[in-house]
Formats: sequence, C-alpha cells, structure tokens
Amino acid sequence: MVKSELMNLMDPPGDTRCSPIFIMSNGHILCVSNNMEKKFLGIMLSVLGIAGLIFAVVNFIKGGSGAHHVREIVGYGVLGLIFFAAGVSLVRTTKDRPPG
Repeated sequence: MVKSELMNLMDPPGDTRCSPIFIMSNGHILCVSNNMEKKFLGIMLSVLGIAGLIFAVVNFIKGGSGAHHVREIVGYGVLGLIFFAAGVSLVRTTKDRPPG
C-alpha cells in the first residue's frame, strides 16, 4: 500500500467516527467506518450466496436419486439465493459518505 493511501485511512487518536482496527506505532489509528463494515458484510454475504448456488448446481449435475439428494440441492440453492439477495441488497443500499 502506498504511504499516501495509508495516510488517507488513518485518523487522529480520539476520533470516534469509525471503529479502530489497528493502532500504529506513531500513535495514529487505522480505522474502518461503519459504512465500510456494512459493505464488507454485503460482499461476504454475496460471496457465500454464490458459493451456495455453485454447490447446489454441482450436486445437481453429479446426479443421484433419493430424497436426501433433492433436499440437499434445494437447501443449498435456497440458502444461496437468500444470502446472495441479502448481500446485494446491503451493498446497494449502503451509501458512500465522504469522511468529515
């Protein structure tokens, strides 16, 4: 990471606009805003949803018979869709606010 980019992420000590994640040796606090946390959660939910959908498709392609196999496909597919929709919705509705 370039030093100027790192300086943009650091706020002076005592600033309460963000959640501190790391205290630097020079006393600066590296922090993440609440909006960044929400966007990160949305991205992670979307990735988990895509993984669930991929797992459901792989199980469907592998084939097999029986109620257990069908329940597995439907379970992973439904959870994948829910996680993906929740993640995309969270990313879309979280507004980017400039610091200050």
